Formats: sequence, structure tokens, C-alpha cells
Amino acid sequence: MMKEKILFMGTPPIARTMLERLVSEGYEIVGVLTQPDRRVGRKKQLQCSAVKEYALQQALPIWQPVRIRDDHEELLKVEMDLIVTCAYGQFVPQALLDHPRFGAVNLHASLLPKLRGAAPIQRAIMRGDKECGMSVMRMVKKMDAGAVMAQRALRIEEEDTSGTLFEKLAVLGADLMASSLPLIFAGEADFVEQDEEQVSFAPAITPQEERLDLCKGLDAVYDQARALIPQPLSSIVSVRLSASGIILIFGSPASFDISGWVKAIYFSLSKASLAFEISSRKKICRSEYSELTTISNNLPTSA
Repeated sequence: MMKEKILFMGTPPIARTMLERLVSEGYEIVGVLTQPDRRVGRKKQLQCSAVKEYALQQALPIWQPVRIRDDHEELLKVEMDLIVTCAYGQFVPQALLDHPRFGAVNLHASLLPKLRGAAPIQRAIMRGDKECGMSVMRMVKKMDAGAVMAQRALRIEEEDTSGTLFEKLAVLGADLMASSLPLIFAGEADFVEQDEEQVSFAPAITPQEERLDLCKGLDAVYDQARALIPQPLSSIVSVRLSASGIILIFGSPASFDISGWVKAIYFSLSKASLAFEISSRKKICRSEYSELTTISNNLPTSA
């Protein structure tokens, strides 16, 4: 027997994992909303989202409004029991949130009220947090401020990057939502308002923050690097905290003199390959870049 009707909204791989779980659980997906296709890379090739890729494979109805606020009238004609969102990327108009019989819920990658916003996983690592998690919350007009019905925590390991945490949290979040939906549809979900005094925010990463600033302390540089892998630091394949400092390992072999390294590290993080170690001195400023020393172009990528 077909289960309840769900309209799903999401864009990146973490949302695809959620959609895959909804399909496997037997829910009727009446539509999928995802961000419009975008041109990426030097060749500006048109690329669809991870969610759209899966929706096409499953022959699910797809909508890709540029601005859902201005283009949602058609969706108000679709019969649905619930809206489920995960990293969709746009604010959803109230008329659409109010349309389903059971309203709308969102899967957010933090332990709300901590880290509301666009980059909770990256910000958790960058702050040096030891724990992150997933929350199921009611969708309201205010960003990530809805009442929470379920949460599940996950320890952040010292070697975790944004990439590894996204993978772990995708599975954790899908499990959490799968266990939450039956309670919602049975009218047994207990939604608790967030404590506004405990709120913190996770804004999108700025271009300035995409540069590794060696003027920070050792731990701060290490956490910043982990937060930016694999995006935007796609050229880095490994980051490790060693007894004497931080090791970043780039792709293929290459050689640089010190001045070349400084430019690659601080300004553009050249895609060329190198491995370097940051001195374990507590603070390293630009005047101290001579402290950087070569360790190897062929270091193993795991400790």
C-alpha cells in the first residue's frame, strides 16, 4: 500500500541520501524541487544537482524555479500530505508551507538552536566543536527557527573534514527522518520550541575565509583546513595534525621554492602538488613564512 504523499525539496548529495531513503520507505513522492542547473568549471558545462540526478533516475516530477517565492502557484494545485526539505537553498513562501495537511519539516545539519544557517557543518569544524548532529524541525518563515521534534548527535573526530562529516550526517539524517515521519503522520510528534538564548549562526563561508591564514594559531589553521576540504580546497587530498605541525598534501608531484609555496598557500592554493609542514610555533605570521619546511612530495595520505 502506498504511503503518504510527500513533496521533497533539496539540492546537494546530503539531500539525495534523504530522498533515496524516502523512496525506499515507500512514500509517494509527488514532486521534487531542486536548484536550477548551473554552469561549472572552466568549460562552463551545465550540471544538475545530485537530487535532480536521482529524481531523473526514478522518473519523479521535477521543479527547478529560479525563485520559488515568485513561482509556486502550480505546486499549490498538487495534493500532498507533507513537505520534507533538506538543504534546498531557497526560502519557501508561507503559502506553500501551509499547503500540506501535515505542514512542512526540515532536516538541518546541526543540533539546533546551535548553528542556524547555510554552513553548519563547515562552521562546526572551523569552531573546533567536538560534536555535531542532525535536527528535524518545523519549517517557519524565520531561518531554521522552527520547533524541533527530534535530534541525533555525532562526534566530530580529529581527522574529520567537511567531506567526511557530510557523508556521515547524510546517513544519520536519513535514519532520523525515517524514524520521525511515522510519528508526524500519526499526530504523535512532540515539537519543542528552540531556546532563543542558545542560538548561534553558521553563515556561508566567505571568499576571505577560503584562504588559509597562517597568522592564526596551529589549531585554528588545522580546523580551517578541515572545514574547507573538499570544497573549496579541492586540490588538497589530505590534512593531518602531526607532532610538529600541520601537514597538507596536494595532488600530483611538483616542486616550489619558499616564495612559490607562500603564494600557493595563502593566496590561491595552487592546484599543483606539494606537501608542507607548518611549524608548531603557536603563532605564524607572514614575516615568518621562512619557517615552512619541505617534508616530502610523496607522503602517505593516511596517518
